[in-house]
Amino acid sequence: LVWNVFRDGDKAKLWAPTLVEAEALSGEWSKVGSVHTCLHGGGNKMIHLIVANDDEGRRQTHRLWNVPFVNEAYIGFEARPSSLGTKVLHYFSLRPGLPIAGHISKSRFLRDSRKHAEDDLRGLKAVCEAEVRGETIGKQKVS
Repeated sequence: LVWNVFRDGDKAKLWAPTLVEAEALSGEWSKVGSVHTCLHGGGNKMIHLIVANDDEGRRQTHRLWNVPFVNEAYIGFEARPSSLGTKVLHYFSLRPGLPIAGHISKSRFLRDSRKHAEDDLRGLKAVCEAEVRGETIGKQKVS
């Protein structure tokens, strides 16, 4: 359930409160090679290219562009079964562009991304729990 809700681009605004805008540019949402933009509150619009997707292992990796002063940026997501339900992991990997500015930007990006991820993952949990109960969130039925 968690993995399916996470991968559904139409549900992203339901569970990700920090997501201001998202637009699919090419390909099918959540498939390798698909490209979309994301604008989260307080940030800049980034471009995501899905470079790896493992539905069986419930893992996905995105390459990011438009991260200030960063040459390479990747984020990864994983949903693992646990004794308490599902554990969702969110990974970051960055290579700064300019020596000093890049390290400052990397620290800011990681700080902001961590806060957004915490808020969004709480939203993902709430949407999944509502879906199990058959509830509506906002004006949209979750399932």
